[in-house]
Amino acid sequence: MDAPATEEDVKTFASGMVFKDFTAKPARLEIDPDDPCKVCVEIAEGKYHQVKRMCEQVGKNVVYLKRVAIGNLQLDETLPCGQVRELTAQELAIFNWA
Repeated sequence: MDAPATEEDVKTFASGMVFKDFTAKPARLEIDPDDPCKVCVEIAEGKYHQVKRMCEQVGKNVVYLKRVAIGNLQLDETLPCGQVRELTAQELAIFNWA
């Protein structure tokens, strides 16, 4: 974020947000104790630019955004940015696609 997150932001995220085209479900905003400009956001669904729009609604701008998981699947941190790989059988099982 371009400005420190506050406990009020945490409450706002937790209550859900209304946008012109959808209503965002409640989200978890966790503030980094060492740098309140760094946060972790956990959302239940990912609508169009949802995290950026939620931050804007509390008066903050996203400077850097990184997806680290999709549901229970933790993304491979060793994979170079922009690269892809096939999911393993174990990873597919997380989504019941195996």
